Amino acid sequence: MATIATNIIRHALAPLKFAAFRRAAKIKLDEHRDAKVMVAVCLSPDKMDICRHICGDDTMIDLSKLTYERFRARPEYIQDWLHSLTSNIRDVGFLTVGRRDRALLGLDLNTLGNPVTRFEVCLLPNLFKNSPRPFIGYMKDHIGPYFDGSGNTELESALNDLSPGWWHEDPIAVDFLEDYKKSRIQKYLPIDYGKVTTSLRETDIVVLGQCTGDQALVYTDGVAKTNFDLVSRVIEDYSCKKRRIFYRAHPRNPKNTEEIAQLAARHPRDLTILEPTVPFLDLIERRPTVATMTSGAALEAAIRGCPVVTYATSFFSNWGFTEDALHCTRRTTTLSVEDVFLYVYTKYSTYMNPYGDGSITALEALRGFLNDSKSP
Repeated sequence: MATIATNIIRHALAPLKFAAFRRAAKIKLDEHRDAKVMVAVCLSPDKMDICRHICGDDTMIDLSKLTYERFRARPEYIQDWLHSLTSNIRDVGFLTVGRRDRALLGLDLNTLGNPVTRFEVCLLPNLFKNSPRPFIGYMKDHIGPYFDGSGNTELESALNDLSPGWWHEDPIAVDFLEDYKKSRIQKYLPIDYGKVTTSLRETDIVVLGQCTGDQALVYTDGVAKTNFDLVSRVIEDYSCKKRRIFYRAHPRNPKNTEEIAQLAARHPRDLTILEPTVPFLDLIERRPTVATMTSGAALEAAIRGCPVVTYATSFFSNWGFTEDALHCTRRTTTLSVEDVFLYVYTKYSTYMNPYGDGSITALEALRGFLNDSKSP
């Protein structure tokens, strides 16, 4: 009963809270009408560190609390308010994570007519000892999120303009590739390490599950949009060729328990379930074929010698080194896995000093972690 009453009160107070929020935002923006302003929208607390690094000396106005459920169903109201709020600012842009403006507010910030910067966490983890930063770096794009294969992005344009083999003349890229391959670094290190109880072969297929509801699945094009779709397509394509098929769930998918149970029940003969905690690098040691929708882990597998099959348009598909169920006509340049991997890691990504202000290079980020992890 108390919970119901609390919800009623919270629902009734939402308009008053939002009105106070609007007034405070307007006062803050009016104070900076002649400055260069970045308006942060739909950011989670752990991403604010990245937001501040992107903004630099620009004034940042945080509107991340603009997520009241009462107003999510009224995107036109939010859109009109944001437009009127920023119309008197001389130089203003929006900053958000991926497609969270669509997911949380039901609107596209690009329709407001101001520049929009969309960022995501980079593919290297921050494992520096005692670093106060949640993440070591980020990937920002002024056209669309790097993962969104439904349309063009700055990353896609840059890769289309890239000269094949460019990295051979770039000392940082050459050294980064050598150090990366020698390491056991990966984006998602399991919290509890499992063991590979089955010896995988080159002829096997490892299906990489993803987080259910991941923006990279929701907003991109694909012939498979769920883990169930992906497994079904792989079984359809490869079981008749008598190739063993294994499923490795994403270690951070909150739906793993129910999805794994359903997959095991649906495909008792065609699919072997692996523990999500099994270190990914142990799985691909024998270089099996890796099947994915858009998982960046597949790019990690490709750079380590695994054939990769994609069932959705990811940032690394359709460049010539993957087998793709869905063709992307926008991608007209043939690139190697090294071309794409090294451009994403060393050129497109920005790395932050793990202990202070400023930026560091990709090689410094990689070597700093590797050296730090070896120290007592």
